[in-house]
Amino acid sequence: MKFLIKYGLLPVLFLLGFAMSSDAVRFGFAIDLSVVIVIACVFYYLFMYKNRIRDGLSYCWWIYLMVVPTIAMTLLEGGNMQHMILSTCTLMLPFALEPFVPGNNKQTIRGFYLTFIVSTIVLLMYSNFGFLRNWNTNCIAYLIYLGVAGAAVILAENRKNIVVWVCLFYVFIQLMVTQSRNVISALVIVILLVMFKNIFSKRTPYGIICGAAILYPVIFPIITKQIAGTSTYTVLRRILESAFEKDGVFSGRDSLFPLAEFILKKSLFNNIFGYGNSMTNVLSVHNDYYMIRYAYGIIGTIIIGVLLGAFFKKAYVLIQKGDNITFGCVAVLIGVLYQQASEGWFLASPLVILMAFVYMAVVIKRYRMSEGKHLKNENA
Repeated sequence: MKFLIKYGLLPVLFLLGFAMSSDAVRFGFAIDLSVVIVIACVFYYLFMYKNRIRDGLSYCWWIYLMVVPTIAMTLLEGGNMQHMILSTCTLMLPFALEPFVPGNNKQTIRGFYLTFIVSTIVLLMYSNFGFLRNWNTNCIAYLIYLGVAGAAVILAENRKNIVVWVCLFYVFIQLMVTQSRNVISALVIVILLVMFKNIFSKRTPYGIICGAAILYPVIFPIITKQIAGTSTYTVLRRILESAFEKDGVFSGRDSLFPLAEFILKKSLFNNIFGYGNSMTNVLSVHNDYYMIRYAYGIIGTIIIGVLLGAFFKKAYVLIQKGDNITFGCVAVLIGVLYQQASEGWFLASPLVILMAFVYMAVVIKRYRMSEGKHLKNENA
């Protein structure tokens, strides 16, 4: 019961928070419920949790993103301050969620079992009873992916768990109902990484895979430009249209990316420091790289890229120590990054991405615990 209260309700809280995120709570003014949830977590971490504010210098990157693109550029450009504050606070969530994720191996695995079960129930209700049918299909599929991906962490710890393999296969077939090609592709990537996890044993292949995942949202628009109109495009179109009820290979995204480039090049100043607003106000571009670059500028985009690189570097230290839970979390996040090349959840619907940060928080918690044990051994 203590585990359920402290840790197990976290995915349920996020699911409910996301479902209600369109409802405004009024405190003399309207504020989205998702803003309350995210800012509460960040405030608790920075000011209440073990005096983390003393480590404030470690978060100069966050202070820059909050002061320059979020506040200064939003005021200058007349953007949506509430939306930008939510998005920038969301970037702190991998750290802010650390107090709420379990550090014990058994508790962590139980948590991923719970996320797997919750998302499976949601999928069954969606596919059989019309539950949440008014949601965007890609949106519901992504939320399901983040929970189902908990099975990947379980399998990374024990690949001989036949029951989980069977359940994952069944859920994968059910996921086809959503017709979300991006989510299905991401899940395939995660499953392949789990099946061939020894590829992470060497620094070079690990660095290449993680680096490619970080850069893929940047590279994907270039790929669409190169493929469009070729014989390869024709073959892909025939395959995808036979498997999914959708026209085309990129669903119009290949025509959106040049427009996004044109918008970004209109102002050198804004291109560097950002527009302090979501790109969805001018163009629904379906690519997180363009979304982030528009809101935070080149400087902010580089900062976020460096943060991802630093995260994967810390995760590698744990993976080399045989931490299979960290490996599973990294596999899930690689799938997320590949998917965000053709989606734009982070700034369009920040609360959708919350559960991805839970996986990051688990790794950060385990890294800090590992470093703590190392220091204790040195002082002994």
